[in-house]
Amino acid sequence: MFLKVLLLILTTKIGVLIVGFLTMVLMLKGLGVEGRGLLAGLLIYPQLLVSLLEGGMRQTATLYLGKKIESADTVMGSVCIYGALVGIIGVGISIVAIIRTATFDYTLLSILIASLLIPVQLYVAYIKGMFLGLEKYENVNKILFVPKILILFAFVVLDIIGEMTVFSVVLIIFIGNAANLIQSYYYLNRLNIPSSHYSLKKTIKMFRQGIPYAISLFLIVANYKLDILLLSQWGDSADVGSYVISVQFGELIWQLPAALSLMLMIKSAKTADRSQFSENVTLISRLSVTISVFIGVILYFVLPVIINLVLDSDSNNKIQNTYLYLFPGLLAMVIFKIVNSDLAGNGSPIYSVWIMLPAVILNIFLNYILIPKYGGEGAAIASSISYIFTTISIITIHKYKYRQSFLSYLLIRPSDLVFLVDKGKNLISRRIR
Repeated sequence: MFLKVLLLILTTKIGVLIVGFLTMVLMLKGLGVEGRGLLAGLLIYPQLLVSLLEGGMRQTATLYLGKKIESADTVMGSVCIYGALVGIIGVGISIVAIIRTATFDYTLLSILIASLLIPVQLYVAYIKGMFLGLEKYENVNKILFVPKILILFAFVVLDIIGEMTVFSVVLIIFIGNAANLIQSYYYLNRLNIPSSHYSLKKTIKMFRQGIPYAISLFLIVANYKLDILLLSQWGDSADVGSYVISVQFGELIWQLPAALSLMLMIKSAKTADRSQFSENVTLISRLSVTISVFIGVILYFVLPVIINLVLDSDSNNKIQNTYLYLFPGLLAMVIFKIVNSDLAGNGSPIYSVWIMLPAVILNIFLNYILIPKYGGEGAAIASSISYIFTTISIITIHKYKYRQSFLSYLLIRPSDLVFLVDKGKNLISRRIR
């Protein structure tokens, strides 16, 4: 069952990888480096606020349903109450923050649409958390893939008619996310969960239990989103654009571990044999690193070809160098995402809080030194150092708890390949029967 779900997620993520790649190329072609920087500056506060406001309740919903602490109707009622409250607050904070701190000129309508992404993405995240707790992985895969296809199609249309602007891109992203919410609610409704049971007391209980998860996720996201914010303050739009393009291509490396971490969290919450499960975690970590190295190297050679098609050669050199400086850190974060999901699923999100607090401080300090001199490339160096610090720290904690060796998280073994081939043959033989 574990391998079957793993292959299902891997197949979906390959599709998401391809669609995401095409979407980035079209966006880059239509907006250029500076336009991409402007878009990143507009979306930075909504993205940070979503990570802060959704992390705790989404993961708590997964744990409550996975461990059967509360019924589905109670969890659904709690996330409805919480989402409505923090969604309104988040929109208000986002609008004020963008208006007061933006170094670029945005229209009020653009700011409003970008901020309205917050409640929409929050509810999608909460529903996704419920699907994971109920082990409806096929629904998670559907809501991951379909909206991205819609956004890609809309970008193709914008490119053909020559109307790709920061405003039109934000509007399309909002429409795509709204469609995602409608689709998510449709699949949730098909599960025939009884009408939502609203309990303020239980909502507060879930909120309190989710605080460590919320802080943890916020710090993880802030550790790389803050670079964009700092670049917009200490650099120019071209610096922001070059960095964001490099990060977006680099984040393709994270598609597989991001999907696996969702599954690992709920499996970790339910498992009784921690020793055996820790072996699975190290196996997935090793395989993810190997696949990520392969994807990352391909991206390094593909990146200049894509940039040459849509941008000038000067931008090409800057973006490729930024990606190269980011790559060690991106690879390290593959391991962090896998290992941290196991610890969080086992009820220990506080470890990542302890790690990420000094990591964020280190990142800000390095950015302060490096951005004024090296721009986006300096931000990439700062991020990589910070990411490597977090990964070494999380491995040290996990290996101490579960008696694993440090290299067991990094280096693929011949037995791993034999295991995959054998399991693959078994799965194929079952399908044939």
